[in-house]
Amino acid sequence: MQRVTMNEVCSKEEFAAFLYFLRDSIQKDPAMWTNKTIEDYLDALAGCVEGVEGFYSNRGEELPRNINWSVFADLLDCARLYD
Repeated sequence: MQRVTMNEVCSKEEFAAFLYFLRDSIQKDPAMWTNKTIEDYLDALAGCVEGVEGFYSNRGEELPRNINWSVFADLLDCARLYD
């Protein structure tokens, strides 16, 4: 499994590769995951979104400007039914 880090995600293709990495990661090493169910993962994701400023601040970075949050919402909603 090739690790794709967050810092390497600069394109649609790299974002897809990162998502595949996450999927493979939980299948191959579930002990590395705190949130193993979709419900727990989405709950944690909502918390991460609510505290995203602190996440970046703790890394000594500023939150990127002009985030198009509706794209994330569209993708997450689309994946509910995508086959």
